[in-house]
Amino acid sequence: MAATSPRSQYIEYGELPVPAYDYPFAYVSVAHQAPLMSFGAALRLQNQLHLTPSATTDRAATVMPGDAAPDFDLECTDGRKVSLADFRGKPLILRLTRAVSETFVCPACIPGMEDLKSTYPEFERRGFELAVVMSTTPAQSLAVIDYLGLNYPLYSDPTWDVYRAYGTGHILMATKQAWVVVDGDGVVRWVWRFGEDDVTRITVPMPLDVLAAAEAAVGTSAARA
Repeated sequence: MAATSPRSQYIEYGELPVPAYDYPFAYVSVAHQAPLMSFGAALRLQNQLHLTPSATTDRAATVMPGDAAPDFDLECTDGRKVSLADFRGKPLILRLTRAVSETFVCPACIPGMEDLKSTYPEFERRGFELAVVMSTTPAQSLAVIDYLGLNYPLYSDPTWDVYRAYGTGHILMATKQAWVVVDGDGVVRWVWRFGEDDVTRITVPMPLDVLAAAEAAVGTSAARA
């Protein structure tokens, strides 16, 4: 492995270089995400219009464990339109992913999205629904699947309503990322949001670690009921 910065050594993660930090660091180079890595992409009007309730407040709500999960409406890349009620009765894990466009997905999200190519079925096997949400249009989400070679569905929230409801906040004209665990009764049981404290500013949980946290939060018996 060749040193590429004073902080890390890089290993190969598919076709993308990933710093060989100890878990749970998960960063990749943005150099491979051309051609839309530009202010034109990041500052597009579509993204600017979503920066509510104000340009100076980046977090519109703060949902905590024990709160009722906010409802949502999402469109899946398989054509389904779903709301929170469609997942009632079974624990749900929301992966709120950060993306500027279909060809510029947050570098910190990519290792986990790549990992889900092999681990996605494990969520269902252990009794959980998993919804990987993108802040892109349905057409763009389909393009993300093609761009990254994903073998699982994505859910679209191009108006950022879900991100706003679950309090992810935003930075550089794009939503921040988060993981949310909701039990079968619609109650939030576990939340991780990027940048909430000094640790999560530089770490990103990987999928199976979130699954373990979800099992601890809702109980394995409840998940498999």
